[in-house]
Amino acid sequence: MDDSLNLGKVDPPVWQVMISGKVYGPYTRGQLLAFIAENRIRPRTKIAKGDGAQFIPAEEIEDLVPALQAALTSSSNHGETDQETDRNYVISLTLTNCGDEPLVRELNQMGFFVDILPGTYLLRSQMSVKAIRDRLASIFQPSDQAFIADTSSNRFASINLPLDREVHLREIWNKKTDAAA
Repeated sequence: MDDSLNLGKVDPPVWQVMISGKVYGPYTRGQLLAFIAENRIRPRTKIAKGDGAQFIPAEEIEDLVPALQAALTSSSNHGETDQETDRNYVISLTLTNCGDEPLVRELNQMGFFVDILPGTYLLRSQMSVKAIRDRLASIFQPSDQAFIADTSSNRFASINLPLDREVHLREIWNKKTDAAA
């Protein structure tokens, strides 16, 4: 008899996450907590436990509330220290519902910007990447998407990207490359 620990029994992948109407998973509780710490799951992200279960906001799942509160506190504290330095951001957007007018109004309030290509902007701002993401998310619809690269501090954030794409982005973003021979 094998006495080794079976993590699948301790933390089974039973959680599903809904982003822009698409369901991802199943994930383990540990994966959900990691997604929360990385701000990929927010309080209003829809989550279900088990096949066929009703999707409800993460903030209504008692087991996730402490992690959500810690992530929000950590993000707000981190943002306070980030607002002292000018930063360059490249923002790539797919807008289906929010329209250009609210976007331009928000970008104007955040700093200086220029349209590089359709749906791609360069923004110069003192705001943190999290603050920019939160401001843009406030005008976005569920089908609108964004990728925000902080080129000054090597960070990024996203809005409404599928979790599997977000996971892959983080893997590539943090991947060590070999020096060219």
